[in-house]
Amino acid sequence: MIFTDGDICDRLTIELNKSNYFKRLWEELYWINAKIWLMETDIKEGKLDDDPQKAGLGIIQIRKLSMKRIEIKNQITEYFHGKQEIKKDYLTEDINK
Repeated sequence: MIFTDGDICDRLTIELNKSNYFKRLWEELYWINAKIWLMETDIKEGKLDDDPQKAGLGIIQIRKLSMKRIEIKNQITEYFHGKQEIKKDYLTEDINK
């Protein structure tokens, strides 16, 4: 099969767009996981023991970040396989709908 220069450029731009989409998702997932890890470390090391309100807000923020994390993981999985991670009996179960 012979491709024209236009066909090759068209296919290349499609693949680059797919690659950029995946890269953006991967980077977002990376930074969310880093934030969660740092926040959980502070909680585990007792750095928030003297401020229950800050600890509670941190836990809520971790839950919200985890929900975003699942959304991104679902986008990545769906991109490659057309499937999603489904959480059962979990506070974020509603994001699967």
